[in-house]
This record gives sequence, C-alpha cells and structure tokens, in this order.
Amino acid sequence: MVYKADLKQVCGCGITVEAKSTDELVSKVKDHAANMHNIKQVPPELADKLMKAIKQE
Repeated sequence: MVYKADLKQVCGCGITVEAKSTDELVSKVKDHAANMHNIKQVPPELADKLMKAIKQE
C-alpha cells in the first residue's frame, strides 16, 4: 500500500510525496518543508490540509 499527497493542493508546491505509511509521509513532507522552503514548524492549518490531501493507493 502506498500513501500519496500532492502538495500543490496543500501549499502550492509542485511535488507529490509518496510513502508506505502516513507517519512516513508526514515526516517526508516536514523534511521537504524545512530543507526546501525553510519552514521549520508546519502551521496547524497546513498540517490539516496535508492530512486531507493524503490518498491511499
């Protein structure tokens, strides 16, 4: 099973993140936000959008 999130729906970023679990996906998104966008703390409203954008395939 794969979990995916299209970050364009969340914050306008043009990448899609894939992982084997929601925890792994959230971790990858946090790493991406910190490393690529200098967002060290993900705001609650973005975290909510992310959780709604996660699709299971």
